[in-house]
Formats: sequence, C-alpha cells, structure tokens
Amino acid sequence: MDFVNLQATTTATSDVHAVAIEHEISDSIEQELQKLAELSSIEYERRRKTEVKRLGIRGTVLDTEIKARRRNLPEVIEEQDDSIFETVTPHPDPVDTADLLEEISSKLTRHASLPVGAADAIALWILNTYTYKAFTILPKLLLTSPVMRCGKTTVLEMVGRCVHNPLFTANITTASLYRTIDQWEPTVMIDEGDTFLNYNKRLTGIINSGHSSKVSDVIRCEKAFVRMQDRAFRIKTA
Repeated sequence: MDFVNLQATTTATSDVHAVAIEHEISDSIEQELQKLAELSSIEYERRRKTEVKRLGIRGTVLDTEIKARRRNLPEVIEEQDDSIFETVTPHPDPVDTADLLEEISSKLTRHASLPVGAADAIALWILNTYTYKAFTILPKLLLTSPVMRCGKTTVLEMVGRCVHNPLFTANITTASLYRTIDQWEPTVMIDEGDTFLNYNKRLTGIINSGHSSKVSDVIRCEKAFVRMQDRAFRIKTA
C-alpha cells in the first residue's frame, strides 16, 4: 500500500512539474516574440531566419505573430491613428453649444434642400458622435432621396467635416467593419450603401447592432500563436 501511494505521489509531482515547465516555456516564447515585435523592420528581417530555426516554427507563422503584436505597440497605434484621421485642434475658448448647433444647421440648409427639421436633427447627431459613449442607445443617421443626384453625397461630405474621427468608405466587408470599429472607434460614413448593403445581411446586422452598448459585440475565434481563442470586437460607434 505504501508503495502504491508513493508511486501515485511521484506521478502527480511529475505531472505538476511538467505543467510548470510547459508554462515557463510558453512565457519564454511570448517574451521572445514581444522583443522581436519591437525591432525595426530591417532588424527583424536580418534576424528572421535565425529566429525561425531557434523557435522551431515556420516563417509565415512567425510573421503573423509579429504583425499581430506590432499592432498593439503604442507608437504603432499612434502612427496608425495619425495616418487615418486628420488632427483637429480644439478651439481655445469655450464654445456655446446652442450657437454651434445653430451654425451647423444653417450651413446645411444653405447648401442642401432638406425636409423640415432635418438640418437640426443632423446637427444634433453630429454632436452625438463626440458623446455617444455616455448613452446606452446611439441612433443611426440615414440619408435618403426620392431620386438619384439629389445631393446625398454632398450632405455626407458636409457631415463628415464635423463628426468625430470620420472614416469615409464606398464599400466595406463584414470583417473589415467590425475590426475597424474595434481598433479606431471612427464615425463610419458609408456612401452608395444601397449598392452592397441590401445583399449582405451579416454586414447590415453588425451596423444595426452597433446602436446599443449592450448588444454591440462580435465574437470571433482567432489563432493566438499555437492555440485558438475567442475574441470580442466592440462595434458600438456612430
């Protein structure tokens, strides 16, 4: 009996030791990948072949892991933001909200023929793109017209000059939409949406769900080095 207990204890100890070694190796690999991600492109290219042999993985796998980690580097995120969004300098003095809304509404009616109350509604929606995180529900802005060439794109461009982090697009895929929203939190300005949204229920579903903070997650299973894991993408945005 003592021999059996001793054997069971030895086996359990070996299992715990093996798990500890596995975690230690995994942490070590993660640290190495992070160091490689922080290298310049030229330095990484010089060390790539050596690291592929040392880590025992394919070059394409290493490239994918490095690319994923570089997206989270502070300097890379800052560079990506600067390349997409125009830097806007805040007004040095306090701005009266009522006067600002009145000015936006006036400029809209000056350059476009809109239904009664539409200019005021658009002005309020523009302001909401800066404050939507404070609210549970975020209404969407949809521009329609009875016939073609009525000025929808003109209004869209005017609105885009005023909203927070405008991102114009004439076409976008489902994956690009939820990844873009999750990474940059832009105000997505879709032009010619009738040419592709009517035939893509997954895409329209994500757009419609983005109005609420309680149901605005997209779950996808992605590869994280040697294993797959679920990730939630936040899609609430203007």
